[in-house]
Amino acid sequence: MAPSRYRILCIYGAMLAMTQYQWMRFAPITDLVASAYDVSYGQVGALSLAVTALALPLALPSGGLVDRWSVRACLRTTAAAMLLAALIRVAQPQYVFLLAGQLLFGFVQPLTMSLLVKLMLVWFPLNERDTVSALSSMVIFLGIGAAFILVPLTEPGNVAGSLWLDVAFFGRSPY
Repeated sequence: MAPSRYRILCIYGAMLAMTQYQWMRFAPITDLVASAYDVSYGQVGALSLAVTALALPLALPSGGLVDRWSVRACLRTTAAAMLLAALIRVAQPQYVFLLAGQLLFGFVQPLTMSLLVKLMLVWFPLNERDTVSALSSMVIFLGIGAAFILVPLTEPGNVAGSLWLDVAFFGRSPY
């Protein structure tokens, strides 16, 4: 059986990929979201911008939080917050709920990204840290790419149905 550090790395990688996926989630289906929620393209773009707008100023405070909490506590918090964000987005078929969910993802993203260094220092020996860092960088791009490939394929033309898949995914999180 693989050491538990690899299991933690896989969970972290999944969370990191999903934060990137959620950041870009609405970009490939801008037309569908605009028509389904009766909003402008700019408002759909604001859904992605909301994540970045929060992630940048929260990067330093998130790093401080990661220093005080354990890796597992950070992963559990991330998983719970991502599930809550996904549930908020499907609570009502209104744009304001999409935006509220995205804002919560914006709070989660810097926590997840700040966790990498602590994960490496606590769980991995020196000779494996470069590999962990490289894998984490790769996972970021996999999450972004997955959004552009998978979102248009899930529930074509049904934005709300597609959002329920996120709820199902986060509800099955091992943390």
